[in-house]
Amino acid sequence: MSRRARAVFGRFGVAAVVAATVITTAAVGASAAGGGHFTTPPAGTKVTGNLKTGTFMVFKGTINGIPITVNCKTFTSTGKIPAKGLSITIKVPTIKGCTDSIGGTDTLVSNQTNGKWKTTETIAPGGDTVKLVIPKDGATFTSSLLPACTLTAEPSAAGSVAGPYDNVNTVTVTNGKIPLSSSGCSASSSTVSATVVFSPNVSGAS
Repeated sequence: MSRRARAVFGRFGVAAVVAATVITTAAVGASAAGGGHFTTPPAGTKVTGNLKTGTFMVFKGTINGIPITVNCKTFTSTGKIPAKGLSITIKVPTIKGCTDSIGGTDTLVSNQTNGKWKTTETIAPGGDTVKLVIPKDGATFTSSLLPACTLTAEPSAAGSVAGPYDNVNTVTVTNGKIPLSSSGCSASSSTVSATVVFSPNVSGAS
């Protein structure tokens, strides 16, 4: 593989996994901004999020003019229903089984060094939205094809991705953007698309 192609992969792969991470957590911990409360399940209940059966987290981008696609098979993310409000602090997500369109495998390590991973659910007449908050430098990525390259998500400040939530158990993110910084390669950003289902069902009310 050419040096250019490896750089492209490295940059996109990180975005992919990080983005993937973002999506995962969003589904697990639906929360609401500006008040509200969870109607189900009871406070203290542990909720686990997973990709919708038969789907992948799909990340796409163009690095140095080269289009890259990364598919992740599985993830696990958990959080607990709060006694009050609709904001949940969640554990850093675990994402595995990521491969890219140029033959590499991806490894993601998420952290809470600069803040907690959180989710915010906005309840509105036109439809609910879940936003996942990613802390600054909240995840790093390396590629089997470019071991010297490390990509970092949200390098400047905490960021977020969002998607519609059915207020039952499913959140869908389409082309959510995540900024990246890089070391040993070039990187800027990528998009992520995924459908996440969590169990038990989580519903909120304003």
